[in-house]
Amino acid sequence: MKRMFMIGSIAGPAALSSFIRTLSGELIGRGIRVNAVSPGPIATPLHGKIGMDDEAVKGLVAQIPAKRRGEPAEIAKASCSSPRTKRPSRSAASSPSMAA
Repeated sequence: MKRMFMIGSIAGPAALSSFIRTLSGELIGRGIRVNAVSPGPIATPLHGKIGMDDEAVKGLVAQIPAKRRGEPAEIAKASCSSPRTKRPSRSAASSPSMAA
């Protein structure tokens, strides 16, 4: 199996997780919630484009607890169904971006 240099796929999600925790802590006092979706490997053409052959993909899948890659539709569903709180309604006239 071809060994891949994976620092970006490890450091990126860790940085995003830290950023989301920090941002959430800063904005919670204003009533703003911050959420993120941080999936593992997803079944897209990416793995082939970065040079992973079928054997390398099988090795990757073997390391995943569910023993499969996620599907893009699963991520879309999770992203679109996150719980939301009621927000106060604002008329266009009271919106700062609509002020003359």
